[in-house]
Amino acid sequence: MATSENFEFIIRNFELDSDYYSETVGFVVQQSVAGYRINRDKFYAPRFMPMPLNFSFDEELMAQLLWLRCNRKRLFQKILKAIDVFFEAYYNTPAVCPSARVLLQVNAFEILLDLSSRTDFKNKLESLCTYKGEKKYSYYYEKHDPRIKKTVREKERRTLKGIWADRFYVLRNHIIHGRVVKPMDFISRQHQRHFDIALLFWVFRFYCG
Repeated sequence: MATSENFEFIIRNFELDSDYYSETVGFVVQQSVAGYRINRDKFYAPRFMPMPLNFSFDEELMAQLLWLRCNRKRLFQKILKAIDVFFEAYYNTPAVCPSARVLLQVNAFEILLDLSSRTDFKNKLESLCTYKGEKKYSYYYEKHDPRIKKTVREKERRTLKGIWADRFYVLRNHIIHGRVVKPMDFISRQHQRHFDIALLFWVFRFYCG
């Protein structure tokens, strides 16, 4: 498999009549490093970077995206913007913390699906990804009651996909509002990471139209 690191550009500055080249790196503090020699210096990929044997892509999906670029430019730009945000969450480096990944993934869904709320996310995810006759379960979800200015619990019935969407968005809300988030909060049903499930729904969204 591949992660975001596999698709990053590496830029070096050089002159055609010189064996030397330089690079400019950094965001908070930008630094320029010179003195590298083309026939001597090597740059090694970090150990956490996957090394796939080959790259492959879905030709039908690519063809549809190219069609959108020509025929529905605004939708094409929205899809690319959402992909860019999801791309930022998909780095394999441990420098990107789980909280940041959740916020980026939810933001990507918000852009792609034009989300207005957690309920909107649950409804749209179920309408796009639920099969006819899929079983529903009763569960309790968090809801802010403006009358008493407290969080209360209410009951509703949804599919496992809708329940996951609720839990994932609640995790996003807890992170944003500075609530205590424990390591197990990033795990769905004590089994699978929310990060991995979000990726499955993201890919499925493109295939279900």
